Amino acid sequence: LEECQWQETLLTYLQWAYVERANVCLVQVGAATAGNELQAQKVTAKSVLVPRIRDGLECEAGRATPLAHGLDLALQTLRHRLRHGRGTVQQAVMVVISDGRGNVPLAASQRREIPTQPVMRQGIDEALVVAEQISRLKQVETVVLNPQPKYYENLPIQLAQALGANIAEIPPFHEWEVDTL
Repeated sequence: LEECQWQETLLTYLQWAYVERANVCLVQVGAATAGNELQAQKVTAKSVLVPRIRDGLECEAGRATPLAHGLDLALQTLRHRLRHGRGTVQQAVMVVISDGRGNVPLAASQRREIPTQPVMRQGIDEALVVAEQISRLKQVETVVLNPQPKYYENLPIQLAQALGANIAEIPPFHEWEVDTL
């Protein structure tokens, strides 16, 4: 995401969460701070202003991309919040920023074991299956912010289709040359 203006694009949704006093759940996929690089991790807060959310958005990238596990964590969280307790949520907005790559199969994330066989598209295909499950949740509005990656540019679009999500393009950074006198 270093080559696009994702923070600016995400700001609209963070402002909405602030105005609505919405609870926030950040699912980090492939963060350098992850307890286990094969697993996504979840950060929750009662407000977008909680420092854990800011810190979670600013962390460095790790070495693995457990996208299927991240979407599975989001699915479990959404199901729980939509169906349980006094604080049952009536409507949820899920914002996904992803280049769509997922190089860790879901079973590897769940077992915390590095795959011994080549995974090919397994992590991506499993992420799309979980995304379809999320699309069936009635009270969830989903949007995918597409960073328009140079490689595998169709993956964010496939993810948005599986989620039944609206898609918004994230503008790329443009490098400007400065003439020196």
